[in-house]
Amino acid sequence: MDRWSWFPQPSLVCFLTVSPERARQRVLARGIDTEELAHLRALDAGCRGLPEFGTFTVIDVDGEPSEVGAALDRVVRAALAR
Repeated sequence: MDRWSWFPQPSLVCFLTVSPERARQRVLARGIDTEELAHLRALDAGCRGLPEFGTFTVIDVDGEPSEVGAALDRVVRAALAR
């Protein structure tokens, strides 16, 4: 038995995708920490390689925060309406 099988299956998983280059720009702009571009690329590839990835709703978050918020709101509202 899978050790996680007793958890309920999610009805929605949102994968917030950002290019590794843009992610690094945002990290550096915060001025708190740093991230290597290779690490960000590996993280993105790892997430996309998950067996469940095909069931994820992918939301592009390269845009402005207001655009990202609106996109996420649309996806969640649609899921709640089902």
